[in-house]
Amino acid sequence: MVSKKELTIGMPDDNLYDKYLYDKYYFWTREPVSLATGAVIDGSDQKLVLILTDIVTGRYVFKLTVYDGQGLSASDTVNIIVRPDALLMNLGEVT
Repeated sequence: MVSKKELTIGMPDDNLYDKYLYDKYYFWTREPVSLATGAVIDGSDQKLVLILTDIVTGRYVFKLTVYDGQGLSASDTVNIIVRPDALLMNLGEVT
């Protein structure tokens, strides 16, 4: 079931939290069920924010694992669905 509601989330300012918490290490991994392509850029698969380029329509599934300076960790999985541009058919190119 796909929800028709859009959800926007904000990530905390990582620098703010670094002052109060131990060092953190982030690891984004693409799950095998992720059918869409795309390239991770700027080593962002080891940063708080994952950045992809060359994305295509499809489903992206990533797992984020965060380790703290004491070796504790937590993981969660995120599903991102990229849909085709609804206005694409209305676009034209003038040369």
